[in-house]
Amino acid sequence: MFKQILFASDLSNTPETVFEQILDLAVRMQAHVTLFHAYDLQRLSQVDLLDPGFSNTLTKLGLSIEAKADQFLTPYKQRLDQAGLNSEIVVMAGHPGASMIKLAEQRNCDLIVMGSRGLGPVSSLLLSSQSTFVLHHSPIPVLVLPQLNESGESVQPKPLADVSRIRGE
Repeated sequence: MFKQILFASDLSNTPETVFEQILDLAVRMQAHVTLFHAYDLQRLSQVDLLDPGFSNTLTKLGLSIEAKADQFLTPYKQRLDQAGLNSEIVVMAGHPGASMIKLAEQRNCDLIVMGSRGLGPVSSLLLSSQSTFVLHHSPIPVLVLPQLNESGESVQPKPLADVSRIRGE
């Protein structure tokens, strides 16, 4: 069913359980996996108007991010390769959500996979996560995998307050 999977990473510590779910799905489907990271320097590039030398700094920063992303994603690629799957690493500059959708369309991906960050309702409203952007804008199916604990249960965000105390129970 899924032959081309794009796995997006924000280079945070991807929990092992999230990658294991992706690996399991890819093996079952014998899918090609694109490991993807995008970084957005556009907001910083506006500083260039104030300091013409800043564009050189941005270029160096972009190269540094690309090297870090490649280093971070390489162990995942090696594990996919060891499982007999075709895989690649793609790192690019641009809005992470928009770049992810564009690349998935260019590569004819059947599925975009992302890990959730376990944000609670208030945090997710304030942070406007890339998962939310992609879910709302992608024409391609999106799978957002929760972090799992050692027992394989979803790691839920902590409640904002003890509701029973508020009700006076």
